[in-house]
Amino acid sequence: MVKKRQIFKALALFFLTVAAATSMRAQFVEERAYVGPTIGLGIGGGLAYGLNGEYAMTENFGLIAGLGLSGFTEDFGGLGLTGSVPTIDYSLLMGYVGASYHFMPKKKFDPYLSLGIAYFKWDVKYRTADGEETDPFQGFSSAYTSGIGFTGQIGARYHFSDVVSARVTLGYPMWVGLGVDVAFGGVTPTAAESTSSPTPASSDTSATLAAKKKYKLFVGPYIAGKASIKTDVGEGMKTGVVFNVPPDFGVSITAPFGAESNIGFGLQAGYATYGYQMKPESQANDSNTVNEMYSFINMFPHFNIGGFIIGVNFGFPSSGSTRTIKGDSVSMFGSFSADTASNGDVTYEFNRDPVGPTYDPAKYLSTMVEFRIGGSIPIVSSDFGKLKINIMAGYTLNQLFETAGNYIGSYDIDGTDLETLRLDEGLNPRIPSLSIGIQYDFAIGL
Repeated sequence: MVKKRQIFKALALFFLTVAAATSMRAQFVEERAYVGPTIGLGIGGGLAYGLNGEYAMTENFGLIAGLGLSGFTEDFGGLGLTGSVPTIDYSLLMGYVGASYHFMPKKKFDPYLSLGIAYFKWDVKYRTADGEETDPFQGFSSAYTSGIGFTGQIGARYHFSDVVSARVTLGYPMWVGLGVDVAFGGVTPTAAESTSSPTPASSDTSATLAAKKKYKLFVGPYIAGKASIKTDVGEGMKTGVVFNVPPDFGVSITAPFGAESNIGFGLQAGYATYGYQMKPESQANDSNTVNEMYSFINMFPHFNIGGFIIGVNFGFPSSGSTRTIKGDSVSMFGSFSADTASNGDVTYEFNRDPVGPTYDPAKYLSTMVEFRIGGSIPIVSSDFGKLKINIMAGYTLNQLFETAGNYIGSYDIDGTDLETLRLDEGLNPRIPSLSIGIQYDFAIGL
């Protein structure tokens, strides 16, 4: 299980480090907008993700809006309810609007209170012990219903610069949230201060300095080829490296912590594929060697420290493909059963999902949490932007499938016979990967 507290401690450490290194004047400013991603803990203690925006109507009052996604699981397996469903999976999608009041708008440290209304869209799934979805069982029903509700938060920003700020919130429905905002529009505090204070420099010198110190946000597309493999292989099987198709692609945003800073916050949003090969240890051929490919919609918040990249990627399942080298679709998912005969003999069987229009490997995937580290190397730079080479290594912190029992690769296999049921999730794989790609960042002056 992913240790959520370690993630939040790491993010907090980065915020404190950068805060100690910055000294620019910054504050909540009238007619500027603040937009950025959020990660935190939501209802039920599950991970929550979102996008938050705020518009400053005055130096004290703002309008807020945003989207959020979270989920958690209730487990009743230990209650001894024979024949009952042991787990209920909840997922929440919400959109909200509201108003905020800022208590110290002219300070870098910017505490505020916000209240609003939201629409909550709940999705509830009931699962049996082997991970199969089923109807609600008697005596249990969803404790959460879709509809209109209220939101409230106590929060604070720390403005690193005129453009970038860190945000922490406590409230409902995201109990704890951490975010990074990018500001645009209006007049920046630095610009307002420079226009109101005369300087002895000549007009030419002033113009040169103003151009040099102009803040730039970097936005552009990226594409990367990637190779990956799986960990944890059952007895009688072996794995291999797969070069993923299609390549990863998406849009990247980098927000430096100052006009001339080489330290900043970045966010990549895009499409990524992870894969590996599965085949028997002996007598492998093109008909029994399977390439498994699983794709995700990714959000990768990270820190860029002079080209050194470190962060945590979040992947939301999108699609899956399990095909032999020959190109034939083959099922790798289903349910395990063990039947005991009157003489004590045990017959093990894995009942695969039928291959056809309804075969969907993606429904067995869990939300991905992946640690990434790498580098972004500029090779061509101009006033318009930068062309860079990205090299990135990743390792998934959680296991690939929600329930290992639904995946045939979770069992030890001798030839074609299932021998041992693995109850301990030990063969639910994690994915190491290595990618190399290019990215072009357009420089946008703010």
